[in-house]
Amino acid sequence: TCGTAGDVTVTATAGTINDDADATVDAVGDVVTLNAGGEIGATASVETQSGTLVAVTTAAGNIAINELVNGTDFSNITAANGSITLTAAGSSTATNVVDSSGTEFIDITLSAGDLEVGTINAGAANGEVTLTLTAVAGQNVTDANDNSLITTDELTIQATGSIGSSTTLAINTTALIYVDIDSTTAGSIFLNETNALTITDVDAASGSVWIQAGGALDQEVGNDISAGGAGDVTLITTAGGVTIDSVTALANQVTITSATTIEHTDADGSDIVADT
Repeated sequence: TCGTAGDVTVTATAGTINDDADATVDAVGDVVTLNAGGEIGATASVETQSGTLVAVTTAAGNIAINELVNGTDFSNITAANGSITLTAAGSSTATNVVDSSGTEFIDITLSAGDLEVGTINAGAANGEVTLTLTAVAGQNVTDANDNSLITTDELTIQATGSIGSSTTLAINTTALIYVDIDSTTAGSIFLNETNALTITDVDAASGSVWIQAGGALDQEVGNDISAGGAGDVTLITTAGGVTIDSVTALANQVTITSATTIEHTDADGSDIVADT
């Protein structure tokens, strides 16, 4: 412990860093740096209080850190080969959160505040990314600097507020599947996918949904893309077609702009439900 004005560095070059299983802060500093040859907090999560957090493993091992008091800048969280679980008690920035193996999961959960997204990379082929901001109303996932990129196979985002803030400040992704992306209370969803995309479920309880893909956009059968309140649904591809199953904007407008074709998955009911 150095206090919030000093820095803390803990290094276990050929070992691990773990908590003693209590519920108190283990490291307090302006910059807290944890370097380990193996896991960091995987046996019992390490509790920190920092302005900037660095945690790096150089061999196989999971990372689990709880920013217990406030939010922080997850400046460089890198697992050589392991999952990453991060929690924070306030607004935080995911500047660089990476599983170098590309085969594990990255989970980030905030109990208050917003998450500013920089680079989050779990691997495009086999990784999973889950962002959870559902503890209080108005928690947003943002890209104020227009530098976000989430790379993963499967992406799940749950937020009570907005996900992205506009068509020009959308959350940028390189993902194969949007598994479950929801604004659960009040807020719109803006997502910009680099390549082709499969969508399972995207819902805004009271807001719009805007999704752009750089390849074909396919919606899985039996799922919904929906905008609540007075929200719109906008689906765009800059290459490839659009295939939908159920798209809903009960009080407003659905707009689909495809580089090639617009098709539906089946004939089991209405494909588009909208006011206009």
